[in-house]
Amino acid sequence: MKRFHAESQTPIGLVTRCFLLLPPAFLIGLKYDIPHVPILTFLLILLPLFRKKAPSFGKNALLFFLSAAVALALIPSYMFEVDPGRITPGDVLLRAHIFVPLLLYAAAFACGLRRSREITSFIILMVLFTTLICGGLPMANTLFNTRFPLSDGLLHMYRYTYMTCAALQFFGILLLLTAEARMDSVSTRRERGWSSGLRFLLFLVIPCLMVWETGFYLRHESDAKKLERFLLYRMRRMSPRRTSFASNEVRIVSSMQEAGTMPVGEVLLRVRSPFPPGYLRGRVYDSYNQGVWRISPAANEQTELLDLTIDQDLSVGYYPFRSEQTDRTGHSVEIFFARSFRTDYFPIPPRAAGVEMVADSASLSADGVLFARNPSRSAGYVAIVPDPEPGGAFQRPENPEWPELRRFLEMPRGAPTEAARLAGRALVSPRRRVPPREAIHRVGNFLRDNYLYSLDPGSESRFAIRKMRKLPPPDDPVERFLIHTGAGHCELFASSAVLILRSLGIPARYVTGFVCGGPHPDGVYYVTDRDAHAWAEAYDRESGKWILLDPTPSVWQASSGEGKEMSAWESFQLSSDSFLDRIFAYVVRGYAGRQISEWLRAFGAWLSLFIREPWGIAFLLTFLLCAGLLTFYIRRVFDPFRSYPPEHRQSLRVMMKLERRLALRVHRSRKPEQTWSEWAESFRDLSFGPALLKLTAHYEQIRYRPPDPGRGHDDAKVLSEEAETLWTQVRRGRSKREDG
Repeated sequence: MKRFHAESQTPIGLVTRCFLLLPPAFLIGLKYDIPHVPILTFLLILLPLFRKKAPSFGKNALLFFLSAAVALALIPSYMFEVDPGRITPGDVLLRAHIFVPLLLYAAAFACGLRRSREITSFIILMVLFTTLICGGLPMANTLFNTRFPLSDGLLHMYRYTYMTCAALQFFGILLLLTAEARMDSVSTRRERGWSSGLRFLLFLVIPCLMVWETGFYLRHESDAKKLERFLLYRMRRMSPRRTSFASNEVRIVSSMQEAGTMPVGEVLLRVRSPFPPGYLRGRVYDSYNQGVWRISPAANEQTELLDLTIDQDLSVGYYPFRSEQTDRTGHSVEIFFARSFRTDYFPIPPRAAGVEMVADSASLSADGVLFARNPSRSAGYVAIVPDPEPGGAFQRPENPEWPELRRFLEMPRGAPTEAARLAGRALVSPRRRVPPREAIHRVGNFLRDNYLYSLDPGSESRFAIRKMRKLPPPDDPVERFLIHTGAGHCELFASSAVLILRSLGIPARYVTGFVCGGPHPDGVYYVTDRDAHAWAEAYDRESGKWILLDPTPSVWQASSGEGKEMSAWESFQLSSDSFLDRIFAYVVRGYAGRQISEWLRAFGAWLSLFIREPWGIAFLLTFLLCAGLLTFYIRRVFDPFRSYPPEHRQSLRVMMKLERRLALRVHRSRKPEQTWSEWAESFRDLSFGPALLKLTAHYEQIRYRPPDPGRGHDDAKVLSEEAETLWTQVRRGRSKREDG
């Protein structure tokens, strides 16, 4: 194959440049809706065809193509404005819609220069950098291109388009490196040994980094988009439309569409438990007014927990919820935060008796919400549950007195109170006393039987209370739910239950958290934003216990699970993330031995999960086949003995091995212009010099005699024995200088 600067005027050179430069140019044009970038790039690709001779790399050439690249990048940027919705925070810092085309044009100009290792490295680095920058496009399915014709379909499937372009570019890099390898003779490769190593690393490492970076972005795409939305919110000073259910106050809305936030199935928690954990208790609210639940000052009072450290050598501490409970007995429920889930509290099972965590201190609020000071989120935490029975409420405050119960009986003024009392009279007759526990169950059954679960309720839902009384549409979402719509989500069911119970004189509070669904095949419960839930806790004065009341119909669990079906690849990714989180958590907690055993056990489970799927076996076999073919191909292309006759290759390998050994031992390497005899002559002053001269003469006799394929193996064996004898003498250090 001809040299690269000559090959640039041939079809193979044109194809190589197209595979290298057009994929990132197309991605830039598609992402920012600037079609002039791929057009200009294609014209620059054709430019070497109109030259008789490629210029060499120098100051003048460098100044020319950098100036031309800057002009081509800046001038069109003032003519074609970029939609701000397409600009990510990283693009703002880099001015990517200008900087990325600049790098691409510079690489296109460099393709027309005379080939050198610096030029080749520059081209590869520039095209890879431009491709990596084009990896993220938030909300691509909502964008439309006005300048780039017939591209909306590719834009809406941007990540698949990105993967295809990255694969095409990878093929172009292979073409370029293959051309480089075939152009170098054995002597040139020996002279530039480090360059061959660099090309080998480029051949293997950089494509692997591209694949890893693409997979990392796709695996954590939701995290990246959440970060981008947060930064854009700060930059543009956008106001939030709804307060999170996990904050200090919760604004109840009639539908999730009204809130502007719909669950998307993003993983928030990973839970490992020997039994179904059920409810994970989060925030508790006791004050309601005009559709907003708040936390009263009395509920914010926190009690610091006693730290019963398990082992002074460990970072993790044990914090029991009751001071008298000093023994750590019960089942361990391990909980790990996802990177995208940020909150100041720690969800725990309602029946938990204590918690293990890495933190300076831990505290419990008056209503049983767990907090920590300077916690290690990467270490996760472990809730100790003595009783694995599902359900149950957190028993705090314990045996409260009347002043403490008053805040759980406060009713807001206005229509919601009337609606709650109306429902209460329909459940419990004022002439007949009903035990609190039975009244609590009646309230739950009433809401479950007469109301419908819906994230976006319509106005024509059928319900029971509407037959009793008709009112104009109110502003309060709870009253609208009870009297007009008759359908709503879990927040409306739980809020209605709390207000109805309070109207009956039963203390109640509003609780938010999560409900764990079924376990994953790897044994981990993955809690997503679809599993966020709200329920009520009521106090039974007769038994002195808090009772968990979930008035939402059971159909909500099936509805929340819509879209939970995941592909085998997504399942494999979740298992890998969970495995890495556990390993790192055990290291942070101080369980080094447990970390090693967990690594071995989890690796076996991870491998079995991978092999159990048909695609896993096919992928493994394909990977092994490709690795074998790639290894064979690399050995063929980069074999320095390829140009020698087959019967001489083994003997040459023996001499090359001896040369490397002597270079490390005696610090005398053979120069490229030296023959083997001249190289051996430089060791004459050492004790093994005559033996080396004799060995070299034997090799040259083998090298320059007429070819005889039948003797190649025997000659190499004899030469190897002589080389080993000589090396043994060198290792013993028998040189004339040492003897002196």
